[in-house]
Amino acid sequence: MHNRYTSEQIKNIWSEENKYQLWFDIEVAVCEAQAKLGNIPEEAVDKIKKCRRICVEQKNFVKKIDEIEKETKHDVLAFLTHISNMVGPNAKYIHMGMTSQDLLDTCTAMQIKKSLRVIDKDLELLINILRKKAEEHKHTLCVARTHGIHAEPTTFGLKLLGHYSAFKRCLQLFQNSINDICRIKCSGAVGTYSVIDPKIEEYLADEL
Repeated sequence: MHNRYTSEQIKNIWSEENKYQLWFDIEVAVCEAQAKLGNIPEEAVDKIKKCRRICVEQKNFVKKIDEIEKETKHDVLAFLTHISNMVGPNAKYIHMGMTSQDLLDTCTAMQIKKSLRVIDKDLELLINILRKKAEEHKHTLCVARTHGIHAEPTTFGLKLLGHYSAFKRCLQLFQNSINDICRIKCSGAVGTYSVIDPKIEEYLADEL
């Protein structure tokens, strides 16, 4: 989406900087789950977390990944190459059992959910404004219409109340849909969990 058509919050959610930060958050969460299952050492997770803070604070974090991608021709591989250089020997535990789509799909779901939360707040604000204006104009007379022509008198407040009611119903449907449409994935290369425990996906869903 062009910057002129989006808010600052939405723009930040879908920025390259935030995307890579979310990728790192996902990788850290997977490492945490692997450690809980006894597949990797806890100390390695602590060091990876520390490197995560250092990496994302770098001003040229995105630029370095972009430079590597020119060679790898693969965005996830470029990302993993860069953070592996930062993490050192413990990098062997990062992305273990995962495939690129596990990272991409989960990140996209997180971005969508964060975006929907922003829209949710805006809708609630709009609904509150409609309610206040409906109360303010409950005695403000105006001409009603039927079949495109003037009809009996009504109030402007009642018209606004109709919009308020419609938006309130839509908000409920919108909120109910957020969790339904935001699904993560962490099931390995062909989705069979043959090289990654399904409990890791469950852990990701709970943590993220």
